[in-house]
Amino acid sequence: MFSLLVQLFHRQVNPLDSEWSEVREIRIGGFNRVVKVRSVKDRDLFAACKIIPLENDENLDDLLVELETLKMCRDHANIVKLLAFYRFEQNLFMILEYCPGGSVAGVMVRLKNPLDEPQIAHVTRKLCLALDFLHSRNVIHRDLKGSNVLLTFEPEVKLADFGVAAIMEDNERRTSCVGTAYWMAPEVILCQMSKDQPYGCKADIWSLGITCIEMAQMEPPHHNMQPHRPDQWSQQFNNFLNRCLVKNMDERWDVAQLLTHPFICSADDPRPIVRLMRERITRGGGMEVAEHNTFNSTLYGLDHAMFGNS
Repeated sequence: MFSLLVQLFHRQVNPLDSEWSEVREIRIGGFNRVVKVRSVKDRDLFAACKIIPLENDENLDDLLVELETLKMCRDHANIVKLLAFYRFEQNLFMILEYCPGGSVAGVMVRLKNPLDEPQIAHVTRKLCLALDFLHSRNVIHRDLKGSNVLLTFEPEVKLADFGVAAIMEDNERRTSCVGTAYWMAPEVILCQMSKDQPYGCKADIWSLGITCIEMAQMEPPHHNMQPHRPDQWSQQFNNFLNRCLVKNMDERWDVAQLLTHPFICSADDPRPIVRLMRERITRGGGMEVAEHNTFNSTLYGLDHAMFGNS
């Protein structure tokens, strides 16, 4: 991480004055601000600029982990890409791949509907591919939830927000209680009371199971160690959840096992997400498309992805 630190302290430039122009604000939350930006050199290139105050050494250490993780994952199709980063005055600017489809949580709110099982299966498979990549490199995401799962119009599924990710040494486990409460694995919550019960990558698997429930009913189960599963869910979906939501982390399936589960192992067909993105655009979600001046071409692209040349 030393090279990242050197780059940060030698790149004193405000990207919003030089290389990128601000289009609009995407989000203000916590201590961060996220804006949509457009490249000055390539007017067809849009990105998300995450602006983070540099407050103290601990804050800087966390940001270096986030940058290191994103650099490591730059070529993975299901992890949001880091395009560039800058330091100006007391702020870090991360230029990230822009995902105009928004988050899974945001899409559900906009459409006022949960996802159906084929959509959940496809999104979950893509998330498992991302987690498999991370876990094989000893990285825990630690904040997997619907608002951190982004969609593009291609369509593709992208895991985002590595602000509390951890990079571990071989066989190391973590003892810090971080993440979002309703999605936290039992072993992570227990770290609030005792540091004698460390956790590893399987904490992400519990969060994945809770995210599946969130996608199916628009919200996570609230602090329930034995989440309710409605009878209308398929046997395969329920069985997949059973593999994720095991309180004993040693008995919980890992991501390699989940990728063989019948609920997601063949869920490569993007058409369920094409259908979701088309509905999102046609039901009032056209701002992002209009900004790109590609409303009709985007719909054409989605139709082509769904129906091919027929």
